[in-house]
Amino acid sequence: MDQGCHIATTAPCRREPAGTSEGLYVHRLQAVPTIPNYSGGSLTGKWLLTIALSLDVIVLAGVALVVWSLRRPRTEGDKSPT
Repeated sequence: MDQGCHIATTAPCRREPAGTSEGLYVHRLQAVPTIPNYSGGSLTGKWLLTIALSLDVIVLAGVALVVWSLRRPRTEGDKSPT
């Protein structure tokens, strides 16, 4: 198992060389993720679109359940179809 012995940073290159017991290893850094910054109108449009799509899915699921229940053959009493 490698153990880090020495660490040096090079900010402009976004790399961190680290000296280990087996030699030099270079870590390549990525940008730190941040929360997206939306403008007011853009965020409102995204919320409205999300609500509209959610309501559409709920309505379609309800219609599918009604159609499915009407197409099922009626059974007598407590007898199961299986």
